[in-house]
Amino acid sequence: MQSIKALLDPQGLLNPGVILNDDPEIHIKNFKAMAAVDPLVDRCIECGFCEPVCPSRDLTLTPRQRIVVLREQARLKSVGHVHTEAMLLKEFDYAGEQSCAADGLCATRCPVGIDTGKMMKALRADKQGPAAKKIAQWVDSHMAGATAATRGGLRAAHAASQALGEMRLEKLTAGIRHVSGGRVPEWHRWMPRASSHRGVSLIPKKTNGSINKKCVYFSACVSRSLGTASCDSESRDLIEVMHSLLEKSGYEVVIPPDLDAQCCGMPFSSKGLNESAEAAVRRLEENLWQASEEGRLPVLCDTSPCTARMQEQFEKELKIYEPVGFIREFLLPLLEPVAQLDSIALHVSCSARKMGLEEDFIAVAKACAKGVFLPEEEGCCGFAGDKGFYTPELNASAMSRLKQQIPEGCDQGYSNSRTCEIGLSRHSGIPYRSIAYLVDRCFGPRGSVDRE
Repeated sequence: MQSIKALLDPQGLLNPGVILNDDPEIHIKNFKAMAAVDPLVDRCIECGFCEPVCPSRDLTLTPRQRIVVLREQARLKSVGHVHTEAMLLKEFDYAGEQSCAADGLCATRCPVGIDTGKMMKALRADKQGPAAKKIAQWVDSHMAGATAATRGGLRAAHAASQALGEMRLEKLTAGIRHVSGGRVPEWHRWMPRASSHRGVSLIPKKTNGSINKKCVYFSACVSRSLGTASCDSESRDLIEVMHSLLEKSGYEVVIPPDLDAQCCGMPFSSKGLNESAEAAVRRLEENLWQASEEGRLPVLCDTSPCTARMQEQFEKELKIYEPVGFIREFLLPLLEPVAQLDSIALHVSCSARKMGLEEDFIAVAKACAKGVFLPEEEGCCGFAGDKGFYTPELNASAMSRLKQQIPEGCDQGYSNSRTCEIGLSRHSGIPYRSIAYLVDRCFGPRGSVDRE
């Protein structure tokens, strides 16, 4: 065999010492070091299947590379290279930890289901000190005030935009962001206005005196805070649109008590503030359990990431639905098509993908539009909660190919996460909204179309 190999490759350039080797013990030599790090990632064989869906793959590191670096840190520590380990840790803070979207899509491609994002959240949790935990506990116990403060900040920002002009404000906030070390988000034209509606004020009326169904409607804190962009032709908030759809369908809606104080805990969980995240989700679970008559009524949440977290974390047998799943199963059979659009873009959020709703998403979109476009290579948009505000380069990198993929004539897109929609709008140049807006536009109540 060696002679044959020499004839084909006399200089030994092709896989030297790999395919053919004279050393009878080569199979037990030169093993790659795989130091134990954490049970969450120790099973990784560094195959790289996770890499194509990672939003930070072109910016910093992929999930595989994050695990490689963590293993190298552990190896350096074990051999006493403390200085080198410290330098690596410093660089990893941003490249590995802060720029990770923690979306969990890597687990969907991994042969053994490793979610590298969980490891990054664990690292964030280790770094949270007493002060950060106290602030989180205060915010959790004053959620109504926190969302009100968010709305107030957005009103002030939009007032400044009108006074200074969008371009001036964008340049001003970019400068402030640079000076503050990224602690202040930069302004751009697709930043949301303050939501003008509170869920408690939007209880649908009975349609023609009849009630078909009954459900609990939980509007997430992001929906209660963030409205549409000022440059968007659609001015209605998501809560108002959901109200319209439910009313058209003849639904009686139960609004959870003390709604403004409720949160699923996602903002805390993503930062590793686990105690506050747990307190928030347990409080919400009990609230929805009572509102749903101990699980008898379905619960509709208007935001996909929050729905996914509730489904994962709730211990009680609650029937939790995300918008597209609820619309397809419960609302469309009660509605009648009144219009159909020519072409729309669609972004299935990573949380919706993990919940297995991609088929539902496409089906609902196709009921509303002749052409439904899903951009190639689309995975997580990289907005990742508030990272799109404070680490915007992650969102920009993940969506760098989006605009060039939008087909000519397509002037609107749809998704199911308000924060994702901000980044999608910014990097596509067209407005992205919740798919509820699309259904509300294209469907009306039964009997709304005259038949000849």
